[in-house]
Amino acid sequence: MSGACVQVDLPVPLNTVLRISYPKGNLQGKVCYCVYREIGYFLGVEFEPGFRWSLRSFRPQHLLDPRRLVSRVAARLLRQPVTPVLQ
Repeated sequence: MSGACVQVDLPVPLNTVLRISYPKGNLQGKVCYCVYREIGYFLGVEFEPGFRWSLRSFRPQHLLDPRRLVSRVAARLLRQPVTPVLQ
């Protein structure tokens, strides 16, 4: 199973079939969640069988890599001094 999280301006009903087109092909899937956050709606799209995203074929401009995000947060936390908690 493969999928994506897509930010849009308007809500989209669950189970809506979406097609994401890019220069080397397209991806098709269904909306499995739609939630509003301060900057818009976030859709969870589960790709249908036979549609799988690959970084080699398409790299969105605003791609967020959770592994890099976690490593940056961990590095920041490791640099902070530890304050002991007294009980």
